Amino acid sequence: MSTINQAMKTPIGADPNNAKAVVDEANNGLKAVPVELVTKAADDSTFTQVGASNPLQVSGNVTLTGSILTKATPIPTYRTGGSITVDTVINAQSVTAGGNLSFNLNPTTEKEIWVAVNIDQQPWSLFSNTLFYAGSDGSSDSFFPKRSSVVTTYSNSLSPVISFFVGEVNFTGSALTAPTSLSEAKNSKLPYQSTAKGRISNGSANTATVTVRIIRVWGD
Repeated sequence: MSTINQAMKTPIGADPNNAKAVVDEANNGLKAVPVELVTKAADDSTFTQVGASNPLQVSGNVTLTGSILTKATPIPTYRTGGSITVDTVINAQSVTAGGNLSFNLNPTTEKEIWVAVNIDQQPWSLFSNTLFYAGSDGSSDSFFPKRSSVVTTYSNSLSPVISFFVGEVNFTGSALTAPTSLSEAKNSKLPYQSTAKGRISNGSANTATVTVRIIRVWGD
């Protein structure tokens, strides 16, 4: 094992101002001492920079923390403490008989998305696009509970019907088992994509008034 030699055989170089230290200065005047990790040869002959071909050797109980992500890769972050926001994306808009109204879900870094619907006509349905179909009428499986041809109206803005967004998935005909409980739906959740969008379909013979709010949940 190499030893630390504190008896210098040659003097430490000085800068033009004869400062006996290796100091770097930025344009704003701040100064710092650059540090480079090296290992010393066992025979004290030379130093070698630490790198892929010369990894730093550690011993004892050492815990390394950090990330293997490259600097160019953003690290997802989540709000903590159960933060919730509510965005109104459709506010008391009219949907003609047999008509549809689409909206963007606009996922960000939230862990869960819920969709709250108020509608005064029935039957009605709630759809989203899927990973394999870009149209907003791709599947009603993407919400739990599934809202397909619902015969109940929800006119009271204080009591909307709320559905959990499972992601851009279609369980019907895909050999996947559709969730039968909220816990199963959360376990089946796909990572939310920026392309996610939804659609309200008015299956009644009358014009419906529709309000859609998106509930975003961060944290545990």
